[in-house]
Amino acid sequence: MNRQVAGIDLGTYNTSCTVRSFTPHPDHLQFSGGNLLPSFVFLQWDKEKNASQCILGPNVKGTSLAYPRQLLYGSKRLIGHEFYSDTVQNFIEMNEDTLNILEVRGKPVYKVDYYDDQNNNKIKEEIFTPEDISAEILKKVASTYKDASGGEQLKSCVITVPAKFNTNQRKATLNAATKAGLNCLRLVNEPTAAAFCYKVHCLGKDDTSKKTVIVFDFGAGTLDVSIVEFDGNSFNVIHTEGNSQLGGIDIDHAIYEFVLNKFKDENNGYDKANPKMLATLMIEAEKCKIKLSSSPSAEIFIPGFWNGIDLNVTLRRRQFETLIDDIIEKAKEVLNTAIKASKVNVKNITSVIPIGGTCKIPAAIDILNEIFDDDKIASELDIEHSVSEGAYYICQIIESGGHIEEIGKYADSSSTPKRVGAPSNIIEVPTTDRLTNFISVLLSNNSHWNVFPPGKQFPLHRIDHFKHDPLEPCIRMDVYEGGKEANSPKTLVSKINIPNVPKDLTSFSMKFIIDHNGILNVAVLDSDNNEIRNAIIHMDFSESGEKVPTEAEFLRKCCDVQDKIATKRRNAQDKRPFHQLTDDLDDLIDSAKQQYVPQDHLRELDVIIDRLSQM
Repeated sequence: MNRQVAGIDLGTYNTSCTVRSFTPHPDHLQFSGGNLLPSFVFLQWDKEKNASQCILGPNVKGTSLAYPRQLLYGSKRLIGHEFYSDTVQNFIEMNEDTLNILEVRGKPVYKVDYYDDQNNNKIKEEIFTPEDISAEILKKVASTYKDASGGEQLKSCVITVPAKFNTNQRKATLNAATKAGLNCLRLVNEPTAAAFCYKVHCLGKDDTSKKTVIVFDFGAGTLDVSIVEFDGNSFNVIHTEGNSQLGGIDIDHAIYEFVLNKFKDENNGYDKANPKMLATLMIEAEKCKIKLSSSPSAEIFIPGFWNGIDLNVTLRRRQFETLIDDIIEKAKEVLNTAIKASKVNVKNITSVIPIGGTCKIPAAIDILNEIFDDDKIASELDIEHSVSEGAYYICQIIESGGHIEEIGKYADSSSTPKRVGAPSNIIEVPTTDRLTNFISVLLSNNSHWNVFPPGKQFPLHRIDHFKHDPLEPCIRMDVYEGGKEANSPKTLVSKINIPNVPKDLTSFSMKFIIDHNGILNVAVLDSDNNEIRNAIIHMDFSESGEKVPTEAEFLRKCCDVQDKIATKRRNAQDKRPFHQLTDDLDDLIDSAKQQYVPQDHLRELDVIIDRLSQM
């Protein structure tokens, strides 16, 4: 088996990496003595090198308290999102005391200000995208592996993502891996990786009986529930549900708000503590949550929190459970929806696998106890590392070309390794998973065409045929990915524009492909199913470091484009497409004058410029 592969669980709060050590068993990569790498990046300005330096490690949160706004985190919540999405706005509101998040070209970015220690003058500012921060975390994983292995480079890896991640989030995660110099063979849904880890452990114990399991993956940033069936060497994801905005950080924030409001109530005149104290409170809130998972009460004490007044609050388990009741109820809803949608009888569930750090909270486990008998709740998997371990096994199998006869002998480190080589015990990588989002197309008449419903197995593809009005000089369509219901909020993942279509074109086709990574790709085909070469397809509106123009700057840019259209139109034999383009640009200008929304209007202008370039 290849030793230079890894499974990486790129988490919201912590990142886990499983590799093959010098023993026959997989092992968890150690980061300065800890087997979890906090997904936090501290930025420090190096005056000698005149450049910023990224610092990561188990102690980074504590050592960065003197410069709290230089500690960046939460990239998994932000990556692949538009700035004005509810997800990003909620994250900004939750972390306004400790993070400075701005909009650049419609995307969220972290802004870091560096100050001189002596006179506190600002010496530099920098912008970092969520991709940048995720890439730095992955770079740390790769460099740690290299140091631990005596200089070997990671050859390849599998990275896990929440089941609810859409195309833009998945693409951005792959981009982060590329920036980190990693060869990512596959993105795998986190609960699928955990279920695969469980299957491998069963195989290591010569247990190949049919099983139907539920993976309850309650992490720091997301909740995923998958129902998986395996029998011998078969592996089938029956159904997946999730909430990518529900996790341990929301519980931390609930504690943070409770303690801060209590301090305000007890101290009239409180305005705002300094950023260092607020960052300390964020850390103490997480510690409080962890302690309340095993103790009846926990105390948060911060000396001199504000105006020389100490903050001292004791939170009891019952208070804590009341505080997070709405979060627990949302988690119950996800679990119940998954069970109902899977049409699996609860009595036929073989095992329930709780994973993710939030499952250490008794109230979270009580969700499972209300539905399942105690003997069905599996405890043999590592709550923190089963996702990365499952990803590691999958990476080994992909790297080896499809299956590994020996993989079962590496699974159970508590027993004597034994070869599992009979054909019936060959374990194969899960080749399919399930969509959790609707894929739909917004047609030119503003009607939606549903392409893929949630629950479909991927990878998959489909060709749909559409009529075209010969009087229209171009084809324009938007592709959306959204919730399970047709009227749910949706994310724009692709814009399709075909300028200068033939005057006699009455129909065309579109090919929609969901690949092994769960990423949507789109092609436009002619009547012979050949790809139309001049189709302009914008996929994954990637992050950029460009400055966002003001409304006045945007309108000046529109005027420049108007001049270019007029120049080309004068020299064109067929002026019809240029008239259409001018009308579209006029509509865009009118819209911007009424209410300028940078990410929307800039995207539309980019499309018009692309159409013009094709004329």
